[in-house]
Amino acid sequence: MLKNPPFQKWKAEQDKKEAIARKALLSLSGSLRDKLCEGLAKPEKSWYDAALNSLAMDDDTRAKILAEVKRDAPSMKAPQVDKVVVRCFRRKVNTLRCIGQTALLSMLEEIRPGVKASVQAAGPSRAAAGADSGSAAVAAPVGDDAAGGAAD
Repeated sequence: MLKNPPFQKWKAEQDKKEAIARKALLSLSGSLRDKLCEGLAKPEKSWYDAALNSLAMDDDTRAKILAEVKRDAPSMKAPQVDKVVVRCFRRKVNTLRCIGQTALLSMLEEIRPGVKASVQAAGPSRAAAGADSGSAAVAAPVGDDAAGGAAD
């Protein structure tokens, strides 16, 4: 599986961030995207991290990521495939964390209209937070225990 391009290449370009966010979001199932939208609309202090940390891989997401892995490496053995699928899910969630709230919200708005309005209604400080919160959110990445126990 190819990792994301180096941070320096997409750091300042919103279009590249949105493309990476779109790719990561489309790998998630509809129910996980809905759960993410609901988590972003909660009036918590650490809403962004809490919404991303609440994601756990479901069967639909596992199937989508498994298809991606099988397409990239069709001869990979089953035990290794399971580890790679868990790792890919964790990377996708952490990619969304690093992309920042602006790109994530704009992509969620494309997929599920009305998300930005619900996030802004949940807290006025979020509406003013137009800058990415990726640096503050890096402190709590999705760990091995939350994703199923596989190691990198």
